[in-house]
Amino acid sequence: FDAIDAEFLLGQAYLDTEQPELAVNSFAYVVAKLPEYRKGQIYYSLALGAAGDYERAARQYLDALKKGRDPIFRETEVLHIFRMWASQAPQTSETSYYLAVVLREFGHYQEALDIQEELLAAYPNREEIQQNITWLETALENYEMNE
Repeated sequence: FDAIDAEFLLGQAYLDTEQPELAVNSFAYVVAKLPEYRKGQIYYSLALGAAGDYERAARQYLDALKKGRDPIFRETEVLHIFRMWASQAPQTSETSYYLAVVLREFGHYQEALDIQEELLAAYPNREEIQQNITWLETALENYEMNE
């Protein structure tokens, strides 16, 4: 083990013992030293969310998603971050859009579809929203056919 491992383990312990500010410091160190380490970025996001900084947490998580699509973990905490971010800025289409993206990632297709349809009503010319709706409708149809 080295200092990076120690900070990662400390960050996890701080999260488990409800000391999010200390967890933020530990995971910030990990991310600074290993910016390509996706798991470190996700835990940094979780720590930011636990500390109440939902916008930074959400943006950090979205950055981590860009690094790859390996299995995602800590669904409850991640969804809480995005729901809180959206609730703190309800007039922002960006927060709703990314909440829907994350819901889709975790397989909450109907909830994601509902949000995307509301966004399409407000922004009818946004092609990426229509693409997401098409994907979600297909996924839901396939799910219903396999039940």
